[in-house]
Amino acid sequence: MAPWWTRRRQLLPLVLGLLLALLAVVIWRTSASPTWTCACAPPPNLTPAVHSTYLFTIQSFPPGPLQAGAHVQVQWSPSLSPRANSNIGPLPVICTFALYGPYASAESVNQAMDSGDTPPGEPAFAVPPLTLSDWDADPYPVEIVLPLTLTPGYYIATNQSVRDFDHAISSGGALVQIWT
Repeated sequence: MAPWWTRRRQLLPLVLGLLLALLAVVIWRTSASPTWTCACAPPPNLTPAVHSTYLFTIQSFPPGPLQAGAHVQVQWSPSLSPRANSNIGPLPVICTFALYGPYASAESVNQAMDSGDTPPGEPAFAVPPLTLSDWDADPYPVEIVLPLTLTPGYYIATNQSVRDFDHAISSGGALVQIWT
């Protein structure tokens, strides 16, 4: 049997070679793509979260007859209006309400509304714009105070909401009779 120091010279290169091979495997495995680490792990979810988005309309404005100076309770009601990038957060929706007229009769108002065009001229009355969020799914109640200066007659009550980002629009119109 050979002395222990000669055997040590033969084992040392073998042990060093095994350590280098083990170190190479560890380095290779830690630098490999994460999808190679475990075939049983599900891939990460790269689909962005989708949030419901809304526009608003006034569902029913009282047809009247309403008196000039009246306090009218209405509510901006949400309706789904999908937006492709809803994951970036809520966006403002500008809501407007105006009265156009007066018209001589209910028939002339109906003919004007049937044309589908925005009523001509400036509105007889408009409320300041209201800004809501397109993530808000709750109805928003508002009180509109009709001015005392409204001339008796028939009016078109228009309401519109616009999402400025993509110019999505929701609108409505109704016949309203005003008397003094």
